[in-house]
Amino acid sequence: MKRKTLEIYLEQHVHSFSKPKVALEQYVTSAELASLIIHRAYTLGDIAEKEILDLCAGTGIFGISASLLGASTVTFVEIDPDAAIDLQGNLDETGLNNTKLIIKDALNWDPEVQFDTVFLNPPFGIQQKVHRDVEFLEKAYSISKVVYSIHDGNSSLEFFHRFAKLHGFELTEYYKGEFKLPKIFNFQQKSVLKLPVIILRSMQVK
Repeated sequence: MKRKTLEIYLEQHVHSFSKPKVALEQYVTSAELASLIIHRAYTLGDIAEKEILDLCAGTGIFGISASLLGASTVTFVEIDPDAAIDLQGNLDETGLNNTKLIIKDALNWDPEVQFDTVFLNPPFGIQQKVHRDVEFLEKAYSISKVVYSIHDGNSSLEFFHRFAKLHGFELTEYYKGEFKLPKIFNFQQKSVLKLPVIILRSMQVK
């Protein structure tokens, strides 16, 4: 599947939060950004026939993309029951059958398997200014061989290099992106707010 074809499919079949919660920073990842990340992961051999985890899954756009591109199995972990209902609705619409949905706090979840690849779009402090993304990244490192993660564009790459090394990983790629936040909360003044982000690919050092 070409990247643009994947983007169009996601726009049509992966729907946003029906009850978004600002405390959980539930801003849906755009189909454009998700398709860019997923397609790059596919070209690097991190998806096809792999055990995939969509951590902090939201409505499931990363895991659904991975399933469409040939993942062996896809596990979704999401803390919010309302979001999980939305995610299950997206799975029902896409008709995917190699998936598993777990409603649980990712930080207090201990899987029985080691995953090949994790996709992580954690809450990274858009509103609360509390950078919890590192907690979720540490969790991803503990249960996977390869991690794709999204972080505030103003974050220090030097810090993430050190953090990866500390946990037995190395940053093999990092590139800039744009996270588009459509107006879904009353306090938002712009119809679409564009935030710079960095996307990291971390790989376990053998």
